[in-house]
Formats: sequence, C-alpha cells, structure tokens
Amino acid sequence: MASNWRARVMSLYWERLLQRRRVDPKFEKRLVGQVRMMARDPRRMAGVTEAGLDEFCHRFIEQAPGSRIETLRILGADLGSSTQEVSLAVDRWNPQDRSSLDNLRASITPAYNGLLQLLIHSKRGMEVVIQMRADLLQLEKKNESLNEMLAELSRLLRDWFSIGMMHLRRITMSSPADLLLRLMNYSRMYSPKPILSWEDMEKVICSPSNFAFLET
Repeated sequence: MASNWRARVMSLYWERLLQRRRVDPKFEKRLVGQVRMMARDPRRMAGVTEAGLDEFCHRFIEQAPGSRIETLRILGADLGSSTQEVSLAVDRWNPQDRSSLDNLRASITPAYNGLLQLLIHSKRGMEVVIQMRADLLQLEKKNESLNEMLAELSRLLRDWFSIGMMHLRRITMSSPADLLLRLMNYSRMYSPKPILSWEDMEKVICSPSNFAFLET
C-alpha cells in the first residue's frame, strides 16, 4: 500500500515538472515536501522507479529547449539545497553522534540527486542527463540553483562512466548481428577507416592489434 502511494506521488511530481498540470498551491507545496523526503531516502524510493519515469524521460527530450530549461528551474527550486536545512543540521551538529554527520552531509546535497539517480533505470535516462547538462551549458545566464545543478549533473556522469562502474565486453564475430551492424554504422560516421563490409569487420575485430569493446 505504501509503495503504491509513493508511486502515485512520483507520478504527480513528474507531471508537475513537465508543467502539464496546475493544481492548488497548498497541494503543490505538500507534494514537493513529500518528494523531497522520499528523494533523500533510497528506501522510500524502492518500488517507485518506474512510476512515470519513462514517460517523463520521453517527454523531456521532446520538449523545446526553453521548456526543458523551465523544467530544470522548477526542479532546482523544488529540490535544490536549502539554507534552512543546512542551518538546522549545523545547529544539531554533535561530534559524538555519527547520525548528525550524516544529516549534515544530506543537507548540503541537493534532494534532486535522488531523482537523478532514478534515471539510470530508464532506457533514455542517460540521454536525459546528457541533455540536461547540454541545455545548462548553453544557457548564458544561470542562477545559483542552476549552477549547482550543472555541477551535480557533471559529477553524476563522471560517476556513471567511472572505471569501477563499467563492465566491458569484447566484441567478436560471434557477437549478435545487430551489435555488429551498429559498430559498422558508427565506424562509417566517425572512423577515418570505416568498416564497409563483413570482410572489413573481420579484419578489424579479429586482428591481433585491434580490439572492440562494448560498455554495459
């Protein structure tokens, strides 16, 4: 029951970010507060990863650049760092209490980090994070909230692409045909020596001096 309720909350929040629904300001305030608490606790997010997430990713990518920036402004205003939370955590700081350190660390971390981490569960999640960062980089005038978000997005991408998080699988002639075709298409677009035939493919990936890997 609780997970169904949290899933509903997340579905409503994705709609809020996409500016698809105008509701009572008091309700919006309660909604943002609930999402803020959930985003700071991975246990609360369990079971809600698919609640409107794929639709949000699709609609975000399809939005015009100006609309995407407005979505990011809403996200930053709703779930960015809060000076009130930081001040409260500092006041409650106790060097003898480990939990107070955890609370302080959480208070200086934007709550939307918990939502951004959810994107890895969506097929287009990586695309969305890259697009978010690209939109912010192109924005000439950014407020403090958007500058903070740009830094967090860059850190998230570094974490996702760190060596420890990557699993490399060697591509061979025994790999699935669709994967080999994608490699061929990529080489035609980006390689100075494109792969034009299956004979070229065999020469490239079976050569002792050449290796091709897939990151998963």
